[in-house]
Amino acid sequence: MGSTVLISKTKLIVLCVSGAVICSVVGIACWFGRVPGSTSSNASKSTQNREDFLPGTAPWLNLHLPAYTVPRHYDLVLYPDFYGTNNVFYGNVTIEIDIKQATWYLLVHIKDLNVKVKSVTNKLTKSSYGVSDQWEYDPNQFYVVKTKTMIEESATVLLELQFDGSLSNGIVGFYKAFYANNTKAMATSKFEPVDARKAFPCFDEPNLKATFTTTLIHKPDFTALSNMPVENAFQRPDQLTQTRFQKSVPMSTYLACFIVCKCTYKEKILSPSQKKFRVYAVEGSEDQIDYALDFGANVTEYFETYFGLEYPLPKMDMIAIPDFVSGAMEHWGLITYRETNLLYKEGVSSPSNKQRIAEVVAHELAHQWFGNIVTMDWWDDLWLNEGFATFMAYVGTDKFEPEMEVFSQFASIEAHTVMPEDSVASSHPIIVPVKRPEDISAVFDAISYNKGASVIRMLEAFIGAEIFGDGLKAYLKRYQYDNAKTYQLWESIGQHAKEWDIEVIMDTWTKQSGYPLITVAYDENTNNITASQMLCKDTAETIDWPTSIFDYKWEVPLHYITNSGGSDSTFPWIHHNSSTVEFVSPVDLKQAGNWLKFNKNNTGYYKVRYPQAWWEKLETLLKNDIEALDAQDRAGLVYDAITLPPYGLMDYSVAFNFLNYLENEMHYVPWLSVRTNLFTIRDLLNDNSKWNRFVERLVKNTYDSLAWKEGGSHTDKLLKGSITRLACGHEYMECLNAANSKFTQWVNDPVNHP
Repeated sequence: MGSTVLISKTKLIVLCVSGAVICSVVGIACWFGRVPGSTSSNASKSTQNREDFLPGTAPWLNLHLPAYTVPRHYDLVLYPDFYGTNNVFYGNVTIEIDIKQATWYLLVHIKDLNVKVKSVTNKLTKSSYGVSDQWEYDPNQFYVVKTKTMIEESATVLLELQFDGSLSNGIVGFYKAFYANNTKAMATSKFEPVDARKAFPCFDEPNLKATFTTTLIHKPDFTALSNMPVENAFQRPDQLTQTRFQKSVPMSTYLACFIVCKCTYKEKILSPSQKKFRVYAVEGSEDQIDYALDFGANVTEYFETYFGLEYPLPKMDMIAIPDFVSGAMEHWGLITYRETNLLYKEGVSSPSNKQRIAEVVAHELAHQWFGNIVTMDWWDDLWLNEGFATFMAYVGTDKFEPEMEVFSQFASIEAHTVMPEDSVASSHPIIVPVKRPEDISAVFDAISYNKGASVIRMLEAFIGAEIFGDGLKAYLKRYQYDNAKTYQLWESIGQHAKEWDIEVIMDTWTKQSGYPLITVAYDENTNNITASQMLCKDTAETIDWPTSIFDYKWEVPLHYITNSGGSDSTFPWIHHNSSTVEFVSPVDLKQAGNWLKFNKNNTGYYKVRYPQAWWEKLETLLKNDIEALDAQDRAGLVYDAITLPPYGLMDYSVAFNFLNYLENEMHYVPWLSVRTNLFTIRDLLNDNSKWNRFVERLVKNTYDSLAWKEGGSHTDKLLKGSITRLACGHEYMECLNAANSKFTQWVNDPVNHP
């Protein structure tokens, strides 16, 4: 059955279409100035079984759609009427469904839609099954269709539905986005995780992939965008434009995207594929899209090489949406962004904004492979999408913006951000059961993103970047255009990392919450180091943690660095079936110039507690030669030092003594790791004057050297902001006076003092 065409509701007439138009479209749906709600016919809302099923066995009582109905293709037509004060959309969809088991019932997802079944027919024989009943089952957001004739096994069915909905019901689903002080608008969409059902009736589960043929109807002075390039467009007799897009590759419903807007764009041609790469923004913002265009095109070409798999769609569009609920969304071939995450203007935008744009663009482009080509089977494996895209954002950014030093910031931004949440009993494993529709959004959290990325980085660190990359290539090639579970990723990587049991190791990190505290002891007589693991949590916590299948023990790679080098390929492990490992120190720690620091490059997702003498040795090292450890290793030390005392795991005096080395710290990353915790301690004190003087002493040298001065590297510029906030936030008078002076200058002369 061909596409269904919608006639403009504003004309309030039924148009008789000429034979030339009819031959291009099989069916015509006429909309008579209806208001949302008039689509529903005999449908009703019900929470009752419609048949004599055994208790609890009716298919609409399950969270998942029946496995015996499999969508193959959507032929979708949408008319968003967002012009002027209008806020409605109308649509028709024909879903091609394979039937694996004889049934009387067809179920699709809907939410906040008015729906009417137009027909249920056999694709091959064209015969109708008829409709004896149709209703909405709210608890699981289903629309249920009962046929008059049983649908036989192995049949292919065409389910045609007519529907309408509101464009003003929030900013997810299909919605109206305002800009230019609410004087202009566009129609746009955002479906992940389960809001495609707010735009059209569909099989809204990630493992039910199908192809799409999408048609958008709009005014001729607007541009229509979707996942695929335009196949054809023509002006209809009602003066509206009908834009039809090419048939898509198989994809999950949450990746579909529909936009009608007045936007401008710039484009580049990807090499060697010669595909068009465009960045869109609303009119007047075209001077802010060059950075995202250049960076995005470069990253796309690089990821094709890194993943060993060509970007599969004929084009790639990225667009800045003025009214957008998320940072960005990886719709296949049409990535949508919050404006602040895509638009950049040299001399106006901040260095942190530039880095944010680079990381978000790389994150979303990584999704075109991890998430789109291969999609998690169900939302409990969301981290396969988000954790990997978060990690790959650093890979892409580091490739083309090495001055940003993003990997030196990785642990501070990712691991150190999520660890407080992951050290309390209310945390959850990376892989977590999802049992209700409303639970799905809850897994889009720091555990899936930040912790997921952190354990991936740890995996890459202990097996090596080359083996890691080969495993990813094998995984993507094997499951392309399909769905996968976490264990299948471990299988693919394990085929290349034969030295390790990857699934066993990584299950300890993904199937239990929390993370280990590694406590280190040193025996001067034998030069032996003993490292033991325990769950890192507040010793004063009285809430019991849930039972863990690994009893809160992990497979822990103990990478280290010493004064004579690091542990690149050989390093000790603490295993999940034990709590302790003992080994001979690679250097004699009794010697004054020898030292050892665990968690090299901060790649491990754990904290380390050293004996007091060890902390003192590291403090002396950094006071005498701050470059003995690189910035990310120094950041790991200051983070562990300042976060262990509140848990009762270390004496405050030991921590504060170690922090004294910060007086000479001129790199952004250690300050990034400690900044929030310094403010937290300040806020806990009734009288924080002494604390303020302590922090003032720590920041003074750095502040005096950098604050309010032009130029410097990217991380220098980031440090200026951090150190100024710390100095002024702890009442350093030189900072407060300078800030007041700068503000006064700006108020009096904003042109010359921007």
